Amino acid sequence: MARSENAPIRIKIGDFFHEQLRLDQYELISSEIFDARLPTPLTQRLYVFLEAMGGWKVDGERYYYRATVDDELLTTLQFTDSNATRRIAKLRAACDAIRAADTHYVLCELRPPNQAASGSFGGL
Repeated sequence: MARSENAPIRIKIGDFFHEQLRLDQYELISSEIFDARLPTPLTQRLYVFLEAMGGWKVDGERYYYRATVDDELLTTLQFTDSNATRRIAKLRAACDAIRAADTHYVLCELRPPNQAASGSFGGL
């Protein structure tokens, strides 16, 4: 089979995507990291979520991200497991995989909420 260079590709996308592109509301994701280095769908969804957040610049070079682990985030990450202990373990494993895959992430961890007296975790 002959290999073609510079062949045109046509795709059809919906109005929502056109609007997001027009408003510059998208994030480019490294396919090298996404496809080859992120082992689970949860890790991939968390990576896309963190990359899209933008974060706050710290000390001129690094960015800080913070997200509360609540029902909205769990829905965004497509969690179906209702067991809190397993959710925490899966999120921690996803954080570890992201740090291993992308050296831009110096730290990715779950932290307990400041006022919590229980073992529940409130933030990434």
